[in-house]
Amino acid sequence: MRRVVIVVLAAALVVVPPAGAWTWPVKGPVLQKFVLGDDPYAAGQHRGIDIGAPAGATVAAPASGTVTFAGTVPISGRTVTVQTADGYSVTLTHLGSTSARRGLTIGEGAPVGTIGPSGEVEHDVPYVHLGIRRSEDPNGYVDPLRFLPVQPVEPAAPSPAATAAAAPAPPPPAAAPAASAPPAPAASAPTDPPMAGSSHAAGVAAAPVSSTETNEPNTASAR
Repeated sequence: MRRVVIVVLAAALVVVPPAGAWTWPVKGPVLQKFVLGDDPYAAGQHRGIDIGAPAGATVAAPASGTVTFAGTVPISGRTVTVQTADGYSVTLTHLGSTSARRGLTIGEGAPVGTIGPSGEVEHDVPYVHLGIRRSEDPNGYVDPLRFLPVQPVEPAAPSPAATAAAAPAPPPPAAAPAASAPPAPAASAPTDPPMAGSSHAAGVAAAPVSSTETNEPNTASAR
């Protein structure tokens, strides 16, 4: 019975914890993924993941444990390694600064440094390299993405071309009012020609006839 219990406990120590049990050291995109073939010394191996983040951003401990190294490595730059209770060495490299000290016990998510760069970098943007290894195996590197929770995918920003295409077209300009036709000239009434013998034919009014110029006799003088 005792042997069965020992075997079960030993198996529990080598089981990789499920994804979601650890914490991302920074929030950012994975610039380069984990690559490790059968030959750990073959070219093209990448024994961890590179995570992009702004320079100077705080780097957190992915898991709780004891700091076993805090210093500078010739190629990896400023480095912090945390030994977890379940037998993993968690290493963060290319840091800009380190705040953790060797022998310090830290909790998951505790700050251990800042984003660099330092050492011989592999990207044009600031980043941190995260490597996880089984402590008893010098070549026992494992993919950190098996430990870390899935990051939420943020929607991409729309491109300027798409934004321009989605913009509503401006309304058409208002039609100009039709030009009004000028009014037709009023027809003048026809003028009757002057009658013959009319005084209007001469253009002057007829003078009144004096009583002295008539042929009637003057009855007053006859008396």
